[in-house]
Amino acid sequence: MKYNIWRMGWLLLLLVSLTACQSNLADENPVDNRIAVTSGTAETTVFADGFKTIGAVRPADVLTVTPALSGTIKEVFVENGAYVEAGDILYILDDSTAKANYEATVSGLKTTRDNLSIQLKDAEKQLADIEALYAVGAATDSTRSSAQSQVSSLSRQYDNAATAYREQVRILSAGITDYTVKSPAEGIVNGFELNAGERVTSQTAVQIIQTGGMLIETSLTYDQLKRLDTIDRSVVTIDGTAYDANVETLSFLQNEVTKMYDITLTLPDVNDLLLDGIACEVAFMEAPRSAMTLPLSAIKHIGEDQYAFYIEDHTAVRVPIEIGSLSGERIEVINLPTDKIWIMRGVDQIQDGMGVKTTE
Repeated sequence: MKYNIWRMGWLLLLLVSLTACQSNLADENPVDNRIAVTSGTAETTVFADGFKTIGAVRPADVLTVTPALSGTIKEVFVENGAYVEAGDILYILDDSTAKANYEATVSGLKTTRDNLSIQLKDAEKQLADIEALYAVGAATDSTRSSAQSQVSSLSRQYDNAATAYREQVRILSAGITDYTVKSPAEGIVNGFELNAGERVTSQTAVQIIQTGGMLIETSLTYDQLKRLDTIDRSVVTIDGTAYDANVETLSFLQNEVTKMYDITLTLPDVNDLLLDGIACEVAFMEAPRSAMTLPLSAIKHIGEDQYAFYIEDHTAVRVPIEIGSLSGERIEVINLPTDKIWIMRGVDQIQDGMGVKTTE
């Protein structure tokens, strides 16, 4: 009995000693329960905000070309879809009759003018002779007056004949040019189905789709319309090529079909051939601005709210934030303090007030 009591005493003493040793070891090697996170400071990011729409190319103007008079086509110089410059000949009407009339009329007027010129020179010579005789008393006043009147009359007739000749040549020459139908501007020939030998009238129309100063038609949503005043630059991309554009017209009346707001832009410096209806992308860009950002991995979403965590005395401090524009993997945070060390990764497992330790 005494032996058992003695043995139990030794076991109790041994248990107390082991417990004391374990307590000392725990004090020397405490367990680190802090969550490992990646930390860093906020960065400045340059944003070029804006929005994009889809549009279509439209010609700035479509000109209608008609002949000045009726006639039969003598020769055709273009075909439908051809590119022409201002002054290029589209087709020529048969002007043989007009040229024959021109030659006959001009010839008759020229003959009249030249005959009067000869008569005037003869009358002027005769008057000079009479003036010489009159000076020596060998010619009467009536003879001298008659000669003067003859010169004056022939001079007026000659002047009238010369003027009539010049005017008729001008008018008839202009009439002959009316038989040549030219393009009034640079563009693309449209609706041209004419052939030599066909009869045309002043109602026969051909279109020239102007390629200079092409238009872009697109539409904006209400939210995009409200942002239009902040736009610094508009760029249109067509088949991979970018062109600067200017807003030309804007309708503040909603389109009944699309329920959007129609807008037209001009391409002022385009030398490329752009066909009507080509689809394009229109980028409306605001002026570049700088803002403080955090990586997307630093944002914790709880319902519809967003939070970020900064580290203070090895403790995570949660703060509500307002986010803005996105740039790659970084997002703008409105009024973000710049003097904090922020948790960049690992926020999903972080709660407010948790102990944290940073890792590289």
